[in-house]
Amino acid sequence: MSVKLLAAGAAVAILLAVLAPSTGVANSQQLPNRVLAVIPVGSGPADVAFDQRNGYLYVPNTDSNNVSVINGSSNRVVGSVSVGAFPQHIAFDSRTGNLYISNTGSGTISVIDGANNSLLATIAPQSMEGPAGIAVDSADHDIYVAALMSVPPYFPELEVINDTSNSVTGMIELPALAHGVAYSSRNGLIYAALSGSAAVAVIDPITRAILTTIGVGPSPESITVDDLNGRVFVTSLNSQNVSVIDGASNTLVGSIPCGFASFGSALDTLTGDVYVTTDVFAKPYLSGLSVIDAANDTVLESLALGVNALTAGLAFDSANGNLYLAGGAGPQVVTVVGAGPLGSTSGLASITEYLLIGLSLAFVALGATVLLRRRRRRDRVDLPPTP
Repeated sequence: MSVKLLAAGAAVAILLAVLAPSTGVANSQQLPNRVLAVIPVGSGPADVAFDQRNGYLYVPNTDSNNVSVINGSSNRVVGSVSVGAFPQHIAFDSRTGNLYISNTGSGTISVIDGANNSLLATIAPQSMEGPAGIAVDSADHDIYVAALMSVPPYFPELEVINDTSNSVTGMIELPALAHGVAYSSRNGLIYAALSGSAAVAVIDPITRAILTTIGVGPSPESITVDDLNGRVFVTSLNSQNVSVIDGASNTLVGSIPCGFASFGSALDTLTGDVYVTTDVFAKPYLSGLSVIDAANDTVLESLALGVNALTAGLAFDSANGNLYLAGGAGPQVVTVVGAGPLGSTSGLASITEYLLIGLSLAFVALGATVLLRRRRRRDRVDLPPTP
């Protein structure tokens, strides 16, 4: 039986090897053809932001307590900026050219000057802990940070920071703890993913009041706004679907299946597609990417990226047309994927390859376990009797 299991696993592995040149199954030796580069960064990359002013990309590394700076032209790390403890999310302010990083471990917000890639300020609100998602409203000069109030009555909130003075100007109480936050320039509203209640809060930044809450998938994680089509896309850690909200009516209008748990999301400003990172949170930990046609709310393709690696946040570089994923091909890298038109997807792995990889690994592991147990039993039988 064990020999058969090993043979089955080997057969699937051989099949994957044969298919690899045409499907690009990702493993430690081979990556999909559209993976342009794998850039080593700090430990635990969690998010990516693109600075369209200087063409650089910024990656907060949760375990290194710093932000890696990548030149989008050369795809090389050109600097590192030390920030607070456990930096998790990052957002770029197009008006000031600054980047805002939420340091979940230290309860602070780091501000990086994109002009010289140096730490400009550290904002430490006395009443805030566990900051997470960040949204930038450049029109009103405000930064919104999802957090938890650290003093009684300890309710979830959005901290409001002025991007000129880099000081806290107010807060908005939320009905549940939020993670991802996004701003829509089309309707002027803020969207907060309430991870504790499977809903999205819609907030008026002028009155700082919650207009409504919209039910979405469980554990909503990130939010991407497509202002061209008036759509809001919400990923979900505990669902295989991406929820779609109509920005005009602020109602749920669709749910797009992506196959696995959806995590980060980003808008391709050149094609209008939405990219969603997908993960399998069980061994062997598979990472991937789904491409959504935002105009029709359909999945164009699903790509397998890596084994024993997960993906988190991502950003689209409008200067070179590439995607930058935190993780993907490994735990301490940024994976650069060529976005491009759908016709250039030869060499990409699909969801089917995910299942084949997992199946082959399971067969091999099970067969090896059975053989090991048999050998141990045989060794015990062959032992000479104790005098």
